[in-house]
Amino acid sequence: MSRPCEVQKCERLSRALCDCCGKHLCLQHLHEHNELLIAQLNPFIDVLNSLGEQLRMFNFHEKVRDCYWRLEQWRVECHQTIDRFFEQKQQELGRTVMTKIEKQREKITDMQTKLSKLIRDQDVTQRDLNFLSSAVNRLQKDMNRIEQVEFSIQSVPLLIDETLIQIQETNPELFDPSIFSTIAATVSYPKGSWYSLTSNDRFLLIHQAPNLCLLDVTLSKVKESLWPHGKLYDMCWSSSLDRFMVLTNDSIYLVDHNLSSMSLAQILPEYKWFSCTCSNEFLYLTVEKWGSSIMQIQLLPPMTVVKEWKPPESCTADDFIESIAYGDGSLALAIRNRAHKSIRVDLCSAKTFDRLWSFVLQTDYERTNAIRCCLLGSDEWMIPNLHDNHLLHLSADGKLVQRIAYQSTPYRINPFGSIIAIATAASINLHTEDSNRAQEVPQD
Repeated sequence: MSRPCEVQKCERLSRALCDCCGKHLCLQHLHEHNELLIAQLNPFIDVLNSLGEQLRMFNFHEKVRDCYWRLEQWRVECHQTIDRFFEQKQQELGRTVMTKIEKQREKITDMQTKLSKLIRDQDVTQRDLNFLSSAVNRLQKDMNRIEQVEFSIQSVPLLIDETLIQIQETNPELFDPSIFSTIAATVSYPKGSWYSLTSNDRFLLIHQAPNLCLLDVTLSKVKESLWPHGKLYDMCWSSSLDRFMVLTNDSIYLVDHNLSSMSLAQILPEYKWFSCTCSNEFLYLTVEKWGSSIMQIQLLPPMTVVKEWKPPESCTADDFIESIAYGDGSLALAIRNRAHKSIRVDLCSAKTFDRLWSFVLQTDYERTNAIRCCLLGSDEWMIPNLHDNHLLHLSADGKLVQRIAYQSTPYRINPFGSIIAIATAASINLHTEDSNRAQEVPQD
């Protein structure tokens, strides 16, 4: 026997059981129910059309523009490295040939001098003739050997390590502070070490008294070189020069990327320096004094001062610039003010020096250690707060995004590939997203 339609006040008999709602419905209400379900598809159509249009308008080239630029910079730097190596070997080959030629020339000149003396003195013995004959015969044999000598070049193909460039997707959402919960490795500080650290794409440069040391991405010590120049104030990397810039109070040293050479840059020796940073074109130096000034120095030789920002443009007379860091066309300045006993971070345009924003730290003014800013990603910043052992994550517009607790006082921060290195009083702690357990890096 047929059931009545379960729609209220409907007197028709049901004709089917609806699978969606589980009710017995007549044909009319079954049709209406079906139309209601179909109508619910329309919002999905609108959303999908909107997503399709959004994808069509997506600017792929803008998204990867910076990455393309970095790849191009890497290519240029690699070509420069190959060119330097080629020129070195070309000069080595030339020196090898010229050494043989110069030695032969010296012997010939010497014999010509002796022969001229004999002619001038008009006093020749048979012994002199025998000596000349023997010597000239040796010179002829030497000349034949020089003309017959051949050089060969033994080379091996340049093998490219695929891990030299790693393409990683970065999450533009909130920085995950859990990266600091585990220490991947610890590099200890011997007594007398300075906290400064910096990196290029391959190596992390640190100071382990009495040496400068390079660590690679596996956290192994690659090389070390004696640092004999006293207190190390700051350091940065110049991709244009392919050199580390190492700063003392009165000097700037250019250190080769593999620590094979160290040279003094002759830049304003009368100034006292405190911090440094590099863009692709310029080196920026802060002067150690209240009412600090900032020097903009052209990197390409000759290294000359392009501009000097002085108070009140750089800061006020009661301000001391503790650190400077370059990032994406801007300069981040950590500034201590003695009048208000405060510490703030100002972000300025590297071209016009206009203030973009200012952030005041809630910290202990009496702490003597300088605050050092660190570029996080492409346009955000991280600042160590020495007062309460926190890391402050600031947005591109200078707003506090989050405060991240750290297990000890963080003095310096340096991103290094997928690693973040933090200098503390006793060690450099290295953090990665893949950190599973702490381990001690063996010290040579």
